[in-house]
Amino acid sequence: MPFWCAAIWLMCNIIFKQKETKILPWFWLGLIIGLSVLCKIHSMYLWVGFGLYILFYKTKWLLNWRLYFSFLITAICCLPILIWNIQNKFITYKFHSQRVANTHLKFDSLITEIVGEILYQNPIIYILIVVAIFKLIQNLKFKIQNKSPLYPYSQLLICLSLPMIFFFWCLSLFNDILPHWSGPAYIPLYIIAAIYLAKKIKNKTPVMLVIAGSLLFVVMSVATILINFSPTNFGSKDRNNFGENCPTLDVSGWKNFSNEFNNLVEQDVAANKMKNPVILINKWFPACQLELYASTKTHLPIIAIGNVEDVHQFAWLNKTRPTLQLGNDAYCIVPSNQPFDVVTNYLKYFNVIEPPQIINQSRSENVVRYFYIWRLKNCKQIPAIIL
Repeated sequence: MPFWCAAIWLMCNIIFKQKETKILPWFWLGLIIGLSVLCKIHSMYLWVGFGLYILFYKTKWLLNWRLYFSFLITAICCLPILIWNIQNKFITYKFHSQRVANTHLKFDSLITEIVGEILYQNPIIYILIVVAIFKLIQNLKFKIQNKSPLYPYSQLLICLSLPMIFFFWCLSLFNDILPHWSGPAYIPLYIIAAIYLAKKIKNKTPVMLVIAGSLLFVVMSVATILINFSPTNFGSKDRNNFGENCPTLDVSGWKNFSNEFNNLVEQDVAANKMKNPVILINKWFPACQLELYASTKTHLPIIAIGNVEDVHQFAWLNKTRPTLQLGNDAYCIVPSNQPFDVVTNYLKYFNVIEPPQIINQSRSENVVRYFYIWRLKNCKQIPAIIL
């Protein structure tokens, strides 16, 4: 986001301070967009949005060699992405293509996407953005440069925002996507809303911003209280998947669990109960929490088993870590809100799978989740290498 915002600022400098004939602003623009792409690949849309603006309003710039020089700088920054994908058979794009492969219309997915974006952006801010855009379209004074502070910037900001948002809306008609994917496209709309507010309310604190800030404070306060003190989970109450679909469990309980799991591991080691143990995972989530908490606390390496679509980066981490050896033991940690059949999936790799030991996650003296600790003993078959 710092790079994304800096790129917008540089575009405004080039356009509205007539710096299109100077090489340095173009160099910085190409570099900043390139660094943004290295953070997240869809930052390439910055060039798409800027390109739309040039096609509509600055066609003469198509003959400006500095524009292509700037794009070349971005392309050079993207070389690590290209090289890595060549080395890994373009797995990035194969993975994402599988995530957006449906062909039938899903209007419920579109509604979910729009509602999600409204909630993510703060409903009050979203309303303010919509009002500002409609005023921009409907009110003629926004089209007169010397009467509206919005006019010089609105065309660029719209090109950098609405097409990207509409693209994800179209995508959501066929696939279940996440509301934060379109998040950066709202940054230019914040600017439009801010200029509209500054024009409408001078030397005052806008009431809508006070309400928006208060809403954010209340939501975060309530969420913090529920995450730490709610005596119940907000998901399944079935023992087989206790806590499933409860969002508070994703961000709570892991530190306490890691301490109790560490005590268990120390007891097993002292009793010579586990031989060179590792932690086995088959999904990147909750493997990421286990990596941060359980593995760090116990110093046991995490080894991924399964396919790359399920384990993600852990497939590459496998290459840097000790492998599971014949005769070795392993732990498998299964949170009750993410059920997994350990016996069916791992019995072919181990001679013995002991019944799980259970560690409870409690809040306000009530159990909200179970952690099942499976001991897998005497590896008899080495799992296939993922990559």
